[in-house]
Amino acid sequence: MSISEHESTQKLRSLALSTFSQVSGIFGYVNFISDLRSENEKMRRRNAELMLENNQLREFGLENRELRDMLAFADTSSYDLIAAEVIAKSFLADQINFTINRGAADSVKPGMPVISQTGLVGIVYTTADKYSIVRTYKNVNLKLIVKLINSGTPGILKWNGTELIMQGIPKTLQIQKGERIVTSEVSSLIGINIPVGEVARILNPESGLFNDLLLTPFADLNSTDNIFVMRMIQSKKVDNYELNYLNTK
Repeated sequence: MSISEHESTQKLRSLALSTFSQVSGIFGYVNFISDLRSENEKMRRRNAELMLENNQLREFGLENRELRDMLAFADTSSYDLIAAEVIAKSFLADQINFTINRGAADSVKPGMPVISQTGLVGIVYTTADKYSIVRTYKNVNLKLIVKLINSGTPGILKWNGTELIMQGIPKTLQIQKGERIVTSEVSSLIGINIPVGEVARILNPESGLFNDLLLTPFADLNSTDNIFVMRMIQSKKVDNYELNYLNTK
């Protein structure tokens, strides 16, 4: 082979090696990008799994805390309480009703008060064998006699479709923001003192003979998933008259 042929061959080999190196580099980069994308996808998937796991653990922890509080409440209460779970919530324009997983087979009856560990939720409206419907305090058809805890002044608890109010408070009465409201012992529906809420503000201080009070309820219906039914009917009047009135609304 002549010198010129040898030089040409060397140039071709160098060019081929250079081209191969460039092509290999491109393929290597493509593989690197592909591997990087794969790793990123794995990381995103794992992050999503961790997020779901953390959320589940958080919810489990909150549920356990709520259940522990409820058990402690039941243990220290002198009342006969039936623990139940809210299995459905009905949100209508003028009312919120609960379906709970306890019924006539568990000795639940219409008229029994329903509470959480923070306060009044409502009253049992109707029952079946294994479940019951609860009228919550956010129901225009449910009206209860309540009272201001400081003065004992009674009034009517009413949901007007947008706000929880206490009606019929004399304007001469001194009322403090934050004063607690409880159900009244003079009520023939709920004749014991169950915490309801606190005064947020006076709604009509400049007109009329009586004030209406805007209340902030203690029991948050949106987050209430576990409740107690109080195994009590206040009087035969409730059985014979007021419950019939309750069921016709």
